[in-house]
Amino acid sequence: MGSRARALQVVGNASSVVQFRTPGAADAEAFADLSGDRLVKTRSESASYEPALLGSSLSTVDDFRAKFGEATAWREHSLVPPWAVVQLPVFEFFLRSDGHVYRGRVPLLE
Repeated sequence: MGSRARALQVVGNASSVVQFRTPGAADAEAFADLSGDRLVKTRSESASYEPALLGSSLSTVDDFRAKFGEATAWREHSLVPPWAVVQLPVFEFFLRSDGHVYRGRVPLLE
């Protein structure tokens, strides 16, 4: 195509793109950008325990307080991260067609 920008323009204009495993990080990044992002729900939990203050500091503390928390958030993640393209098994591929992304395997013919 003459230049990297021109090649990426042609790939971007294609309605279907098949991506097999690639050792090149640049190719994996290009397909990851082409496949788009998705929202992922993340959930985190927290817990903290502390002794309850009972009387003077010379006495034994046999009680405690506990605090529990939970947070939920939505984060954007790549639908097909670059590491997934680099680590694809042999004969497997990603296909982007009409805005959808599929993962498939080429059948072995003997």
